[in-house]
Amino acid sequence: MSKSGPSFFAHVTSRRFVLTAIGLFAIDHQLEKTTVAQRATLGGFDTANQYIADRAAQKTAVIAISAVEVAKYFHGERPVPPKALADVVTRLLRLHPSVLVVDVFTDGPGYTSALFNDSTFRAQQDALVWARALDTITSEALPILSGTTNPPGRSGLAVILADEDHLVRRFRPRYAATRVGPGSESIESLPLAAANAFRERPHGTVAIPDVLASDSVSIGLREYGRNPPLYLLDDVLSAASSGTAPDTALANKVLILGFIDGSDQVLTSRGVRAGPVVVADAVETLLDSRVAIRKLEAWKEWLSKILLSLLVGFIHFRLPRQHAAVSMIALTIAVIYGGFLVFEHYGYWINYVLIVVGFWIEQLYGDATHSETHTTA
Repeated sequence: MSKSGPSFFAHVTSRRFVLTAIGLFAIDHQLEKTTVAQRATLGGFDTANQYIADRAAQKTAVIAISAVEVAKYFHGERPVPPKALADVVTRLLRLHPSVLVVDVFTDGPGYTSALFNDSTFRAQQDALVWARALDTITSEALPILSGTTNPPGRSGLAVILADEDHLVRRFRPRYAATRVGPGSESIESLPLAAANAFRERPHGTVAIPDVLASDSVSIGLREYGRNPPLYLLDDVLSAASSGTAPDTALANKVLILGFIDGSDQVLTSRGVRAGPVVVADAVETLLDSRVAIRKLEAWKEWLSKILLSLLVGFIHFRLPRQHAAVSMIALTIAVIYGGFLVFEHYGYWINYVLIVVGFWIEQLYGDATHSETHTTA
């Protein structure tokens, strides 16, 4: 039964309840802008990510270039010699991958399309995705293949931005970058270019989502398990030369060719990871059947906060004090674990503990004041 006194509408529109709501919402909004709160949000994001078991990568594999491969296939030179890179790319295309991502910058001189004249290359060139570098001074997206007109395949910007604590947790499917020349454009990131290329290629029975996250809003980077974690370039090419197939069917995979010699490393909440592995995880994230992890839209966030505050008010209005206390403990736990479930299944990171606890304190104060008034009377 409801408690004696005014109606529920009068209860939630009372001066004290409304002022408490305004105060809590204002504090919550301001806290989100503070460094401490932002760090706490990032920490909560990391905690939620750790509670979710990594899925096995289904659509990507990493072809790693270690220091050994640099010495053997690229004569120990960096940047890699154009002709040597053309030879490696052509040999990998003979494995008939669904997509081959070349996470090696080719904006320097000598990387002309004339190097890629092999019949296999010409037949498989639509499977290629080239990494584009970004000029950190001018914010210009640098060309691929030495600025070749109509280069084979497609390209994507190989840039992943770090958060305030210098850890990589998110990436943007698209970036606004200045053209090489006048004007500006919005270009695909390297993961999005690879994901779109994969969608356009034959992929057998591999299931892919109908709609990719393709806007410029940062989305959370999911991490995936691989067995083996990566393939060394020398092992793959040696197996291909001897007629022995690699451990898995690479024909239906997005292959990411990149360096693991220490020149391309990314700091994440789980430690230092090789850049090609992070790119592979970003491609898997875009092709994952789960919703991309992103910030909840403002109107949804405010609506959920208002509904939560009304629920707290209803609990204290409707239930006796002891039942209300038990219900509030259950609600607080539900909000915490509900955040993890929303994060895993819907891709939003939310944290409404302040709203719940704040209104709980306000309602306890109101109950105490009400009881004291009745006792005095």
